[in-house]
Amino acid sequence: MRARLLAILSAYTVSGSLGYFFAKYALEYSSPIFLIVLRYAIAGGILAALGGRIILQRDVAVLAALTASSSALWALGLEYVSPASSSVLSYTMPFFSVPLAYLILGERSTRWEILGMALGFLGVSIYSVPLMHGLRLLGALLTIGNAFFWASYTVYYRKLRSMNALSVNTTQLLLGSLMLLPLSWAGFHLEPTTDFLLYLLGLAIPSGAFTFFLWNLVLKEESVGRASALAFSVPIFSVALQSAMEMSAPPALELVGMAVMLTGIAISRRGLRDDGALDSRR
Repeated sequence: MRARLLAILSAYTVSGSLGYFFAKYALEYSSPIFLIVLRYAIAGGILAALGGRIILQRDVAVLAALTASSSALWALGLEYVSPASSSVLSYTMPFFSVPLAYLILGERSTRWEILGMALGFLGVSIYSVPLMHGLRLLGALLTIGNAFFWASYTVYYRKLRSMNALSVNTTQLLLGSLMLLPLSWAGFHLEPTTDFLLYLLGLAIPSGAFTFFLWNLVLKEESVGRASALAFSVPIFSVALQSAMEMSAPPALELVGMAVMLTGIAISRRGLRDDGALDSRR
């Protein structure tokens, strides 16, 4: 794997994984939609301060709507499931991203990418079996809905790869905040404590502005299928982090799911090595 891509994916894995925990803790003090409004406003403001500009373009507006929908469903689902479970369920995303990439971009995946994603998805499914009841089922369904919209905006990142990533993300976040604002008063709740502010800043900056920007960079360099398969590193890291925080090992079924996901990542990387070898012979 190229050094630049490895560095981006490593940073994305850490920042993305931490976001599940920042959001879960912040939800103790804020209603879900309003939390995302604040996250987007702060993250977009940070990127604007770094030089991002507003892009008045239809595809960027669609990107903002898809992203806002994804994050809203993610936060709603996170009220009922753990950060690790939310992370794993979110990675049903490749199941949607590959057909969407073909329909919207005409982008075909290699056999290694497809096999890697299939194994990753199987691992997610195995992990998710204990969640399929009660309110945890509601949380799981909301999180899978988030995965569909995440897949959709992932494809749009790839579609807009020729645009300036900083400006795309600035517009995406600020516009998304405005789109969600009218909905944020439903079930409104806010306790502006010091702890909430710290969680919010963690969610908005390293796990908001930084994470969206990194994912956009990945999609500039890699196909939707390959990026989706490699990103299974996030739920694996999230589960490991939660286990370390709780000082307990995951149940056996979850460990099996993690092992299958790791196998999917290894196989998808086989595709990267094969492509590199092919390029070197040209």
